[in-house]
Amino acid sequence: MRKVAFAVLAAVIMTAPAMAELTHSGSRTGPIYTATPTEMVSQGERASTAAYDSLYAGALGYWSAPPKLAALGYDDYDTISGVNVTKAKFVGGLTRVVGLGGSAAVMWFEFYDPTSFNLLTTFGVLLGTPGNWIWTINMGATPFVIPHTALYQIVANTTFSGGGAYSITIMGQWFFTSSDALIVGSNNPAIGPPVITTTYATFPSVHDFSFLVPEPATLGLFGAGMLLLLRRRR
Repeated sequence: MRKVAFAVLAAVIMTAPAMAELTHSGSRTGPIYTATPTEMVSQGERASTAAYDSLYAGALGYWSAPPKLAALGYDDYDTISGVNVTKAKFVGGLTRVVGLGGSAAVMWFEFYDPTSFNLLTTFGVLLGTPGNWIWTINMGATPFVIPHTALYQIVANTTFSGGGAYSITIMGQWFFTSSDALIVGSNNPAIGPPVITTTYATFPSVHDFSFLVPEPATLGLFGAGMLLLLRRRR
């Protein structure tokens, strides 16, 4: 993957107003995955097999609002390829990853209908390391099906695995960057994180995340295997 160094601007002023939170009345359910911290947030990367990808440091580098509790913001996306996701990535993290009683904090990733704002699906992630990183979430052998288009929200922590006590001291961040980072899919810069305001101009922004689908070569091998199986059955 091609990596780009973090952009540093000497005379930059950013305003980050609070974002509205998407809410629902049901309980959060869904598979819980683990994530690997692949890089510190000083670098960006491009995903070669993404359905949607803004996980790349734009011209203004990475930005973030201060750490906060619960919902860390949301953004829209529209994929341009498959929705069977094998890996997902985002830039951010938690201030702590262990709650009272030693249980691990679960970060929730939620998908909402962009018209009705109803919750469509969700999955949880266990982060093993505190701090802000570029995280890779591995869905394993069974891809996670995401909506073709949705509002995507990350929630810092609402529960713990293993029945541990809830702690309100765990906060999180979800980084964003200038919208020139978007390389796959589409995104409305009017929805999601605040604009980045510098001394000289104002730039639209997008949250840093990507959804990866199986590589074309993998799909080709799968198709060839199915063809061979069909021939054997005849």
